[in-house]
Amino acid sequence: MKDKQKGSASVYNLIEKYDFADNQLKNDGTQALRIYNSYREYFEDSRSRFNNIMSISGQMDGVIDAVVEASNNVKEATLTIADGAQDQAKDVNDCMDIIDRIVGKMDDLGEISNGMDELAQTMNEENTEGQKIIDELKASQERNIEAINSIVGEIDKLTKRMDEINEVIKLLYGITSQTNLLALNASIEAARAGEAGKGFAVVAEEVRKLSDESRTTSETISEAIGSVSKDLDLLKETLDQSQEIFEGQSDTVNKVTDTMTGIHDSINTFVNKQTEFRDDVSVMMNEKDSLLDSINNIHQITENSSATTQEVASLTMMQDNSAALLKQMARDLQKKVVDMDRKNSSIKVTLDEDKRKKIAMMWDIDVPFWNPATEEAKKTAKILNFDVDIFAPKNRGEAGAKEATDFLSKVKADEYDGLVISPVSGRNVDEQVRRIASEKIPVVFLQSTIQGVPYESVIGTDNKEAGRNAARTSIKLMGGEGEAAIGMWSDSKMDAIEQRADGFIEEMGRTSGVTLHKFAVKSSPANEDVSRVMKDLLAAHPNLKLIFTSNIDWGAEIAEYLRLHGELDVKLVTIDFTKEIIGYVRGGQISAAIAQRPVMWGSTPLEMLNKVYDGERVEKTRDTGTYEVNAGNLDIFAKRM
Repeated sequence: MKDKQKGSASVYNLIEKYDFADNQLKNDGTQALRIYNSYREYFEDSRSRFNNIMSISGQMDGVIDAVVEASNNVKEATLTIADGAQDQAKDVNDCMDIIDRIVGKMDDLGEISNGMDELAQTMNEENTEGQKIIDELKASQERNIEAINSIVGEIDKLTKRMDEINEVIKLLYGITSQTNLLALNASIEAARAGEAGKGFAVVAEEVRKLSDESRTTSETISEAIGSVSKDLDLLKETLDQSQEIFEGQSDTVNKVTDTMTGIHDSINTFVNKQTEFRDDVSVMMNEKDSLLDSINNIHQITENSSATTQEVASLTMMQDNSAALLKQMARDLQKKVVDMDRKNSSIKVTLDEDKRKKIAMMWDIDVPFWNPATEEAKKTAKILNFDVDIFAPKNRGEAGAKEATDFLSKVKADEYDGLVISPVSGRNVDEQVRRIASEKIPVVFLQSTIQGVPYESVIGTDNKEAGRNAARTSIKLMGGEGEAAIGMWSDSKMDAIEQRADGFIEEMGRTSGVTLHKFAVKSSPANEDVSRVMKDLLAAHPNLKLIFTSNIDWGAEIAEYLRLHGELDVKLVTIDFTKEIIGYVRGGQISAAIAQRPVMWGSTPLEMLNKVYDGERVEKTRDTGTYEVNAGNLDIFAKRM
């Protein structure tokens, strides 16, 4: 009995000290042991539940952090939208004023169109009348030429008749001369005959007188014919000159006729076009009221939209305040939970606590691009109650592969529960990942996979499509023509980089007006490399209009080179968007950045691994897409950086 009481005293002593960690006490059926076991079960259950509350509290704190950050982002975006809506409403009001002025001009245009239509019809009528007059002038000219040609023909005939008369006169001259000689001979013979020849002498004298008169008359006729011939020659010469003038006038009339025909055709065309213009103006006038109604509707909708966005902005501010209060409540809850845990720490119990999953996450290189993924991974791990170990090599090439291999060896040795990796090029790296996967550790790849390694999912950008998007942006910036260049890695290979280059080259090849040049670059640029590459590139292609870089390292370095050499007129398009790139886009050194969404690469892989641990299936690939950042939309995206 004493031993039993002593045993009970020992148990009561443990109860008094809140020590319920001793599971080796024998169940001797005493009341003290029953009380002890009851307390032990109660406190173990309480501790287990409290640990769950602490875990949930920590997770809730992480969730609320994410909600608050998202709320802040939504608030900023909403305020931007609200400001934009106000500006849009103002712009619509300005458009209304412009439309009113345009409508007034349209009314004036309608009146002018009607006046032009009447003028065109008058021109057409006058042109038709002018065409008739020209046709009559041409016909009259042709009749004049025919009359002159007829007169010239008659003159030629008359000249021939005059020539024939001259021949007759010449013949008369001969007869007169012979008659005169005959009369002279008759006079001589009459004188010889004496008295008997006096009568013959009288006849001979009369014959001589007749011959003289014939001669005189012939000379007079000859002189008259000569005068007429001269007049005919002069008339013919005048007619010939007139004929030349008429022919010249005829050519002029023909030219005028051709010109008038062209003018007639042009006027007909003008009349037809004016008719079409009048019809178009009539359609415009008919649709004017519809346009005004549409603009008024747009104005009303814009006003409503502006009011709605202001209301949404107000609600978002309220939400932001609520999120801040929620965060404060979560912090207060966390403090109270911690305080309760401190106070309950004196109660000793034995619990089989769940082991937190330990996840290794490795980026391909330690650059600012991965900062959003790192921050998001830490928040998500807190929510999912994971321990994450995040690593990124400081270098590329052999040095980077060595760093990656050492980290992966640690992952395998320390028996991590999962691996999220953006692969680094290197045979040893590939082999280490294969060994980790062979231990049945789930692997999630970012951007690209490693051949022969089983994996749960690959998350990232469709890099070939990203390259195509960069090409489409570049073609637009170049106006569809000119010379462009793309940097190609020469010392290291990465699937994501190769796919971007392939997509860019493929899309640029579809545009016949663009000539694409390739130039070799190292995967990690140094200052001297950038200066040398740019000098060689511009010397080889002095007419270069645009450069595309498939990763942000070269994008930032070439942007800095262009900033230092402001005289160069070369556009730059790159992949990815970071705080550093904001200044170069704002400064005009980078014309466009095809941005990925690395923030999702920190949370999504952990969410997928959590599903894998719960036995759920996950999608084999997930494309997180890209978007274009340029000077026009920079302020919107810069606020989130």
